[in-house]
Formats: sequence, structure tokens, C-alpha cells
Amino acid sequence: MRVLFNFTGRKPHLRSLFVLFESARSSAFWPISRCSRPNDSFADFQKLLLDHFFFIVSSRVEISQNLYSLSTPKFPLTITKTLSYVGNSAHCLTSVLENPDVKEPYATCMTQTVLVDPKSRRPISYPEWWRDKYESSVTSNTPLHIPKLKRPANSICFPHAVYFGDTDSYRHTNWTAYVRFCYDACMDAVWREQYSKLKFSDSENGVKSFEIAFTKESSIGDQIDVHSWEEASPNDKPVCFEILKGNDVCCQAKMTFHNEPLPD
Repeated sequence: MRVLFNFTGRKPHLRSLFVLFESARSSAFWPISRCSRPNDSFADFQKLLLDHFFFIVSSRVEISQNLYSLSTPKFPLTITKTLSYVGNSAHCLTSVLENPDVKEPYATCMTQTVLVDPKSRRPISYPEWWRDKYESSVTSNTPLHIPKLKRPANSICFPHAVYFGDTDSYRHTNWTAYVRFCYDACMDAVWREQYSKLKFSDSENGVKSFEIAFTKESSIGDQIDVHSWEEASPNDKPVCFEILKGNDVCCQAKMTFHNEPLPD
């Protein structure tokens, strides 16, 4: 699977990395004939999706600086998925991006999803048979929690439109597109020197983490406003985001960069 890199050829675009993780996640929905269990989907997701939807509510990715190094091998890459949390109507899938010759994972992505009734479009409890089968096998008892942010009055606004290429099969904005909206808003503000702390040289160190929580949807043709601001931190230089469609908050996010320059 291809990962698109930026103009330097060393740093994958942040959205491309999320798309890679999302492709691995969605592939678990269906049986894969060449796998060890050719008739089964991961965690029986296929059975759940016969009469339900999945809706992503939050995600967090942590990226090692080794991913940006020219000296580390990028082929082959593997993604290992584990069911890390099961709640009443939510589960969390943890995906780890690795190369077999590198000890430290290149990136780890946690994605929390709720089961949704297709008629009411509201969260619904998992079937009892599914919880009985998988609740005891999870690797953690803790859900992915992303604290709510409070946008200041002096945030920087980056207007954006939702285009066809940003949408899914329902013409709603694909959740990975919001990652690009945030990154573009940040880099635009960096380029215009609108932040007091974060500079272009900091962004050259590579993204260290990105987390996002969703509350509302947007669709093709919508006009959205991407607000960003710096958050006080003794170590990192976090940038926070809030994306609005009119007065509705679609999502909030936070991004940090590595502190040290790339070694090569």
C-alpha cells in the first residue's frame, strides 16, 4: 500500500498516514481469502455491519521520528491490529505500523468507534453474544479519552470548503480529511508567522502526535472554518483546532511536533 510523502521525500503526509491506518482498519470488516481465517472477519465485524453502522468518534496517532529518517527501511511495512477496548456501545482498535528490522514501531494509531443503529443514527449496545465473545480478550479496560478543548477568542481562522475528494460514499466528509484540514490550517499559520511559539523549523522535525474527537458531520459543498491556537506547554508546542460548520462544532483536535531536528 502506497504512502504519499511530502516534497522532501522523507515525511509522509499526515492524512496519508491516517488513510493507511484507516485502510487497514476497514479491511478488517470483511473476510480475506489469503489470510489464516479466510471465512471470518476481524472480531466478527462483518456480522455486526450486516444491520449496523460504525461511526468513528475519536482517534490518536503517535509517530516515531524513525519514520521520517532516510536511513530506516520502509519496506516491508506491517500493521498489526488488536481490539484494545470494548464498552457498552464502543470499541477501540489499536493498530501498530512496523518494519520487522526496526525494534521501535514507526507509528501507533488508536481509533474508537461506536455501533450505530442505521434508522435512528444513534449509538446502540453491542449484541450480548459479541460482548461475551470479545470483552474478555481486550488488551485494555480504558477507552480512548480525548479532553474537550476551549477555543480562545483570538484563535486563527482558516476558511475551507468540503470538496468531492474529501468525502466518503455517503458524500459526508471522510474523517481523515479533517486531519488534512487541521494540518493545512497549521502550516498556513506557521508560514504567515501567526503563531508566537511554533516556527517553520519546528514543523520540519515531523509530527509527533495528532488526536481528534468528532461531534458533528459535514458534507460535500459545506463551508467550514478551521480555528487554531497554541496551547501552553512546558515541553511541546501543541497546536489545537476546532472545526465549525456554521455554529456547529464538527470536531476538535490537537497536534504536536518532535522537539529534536531530524538526524539525517
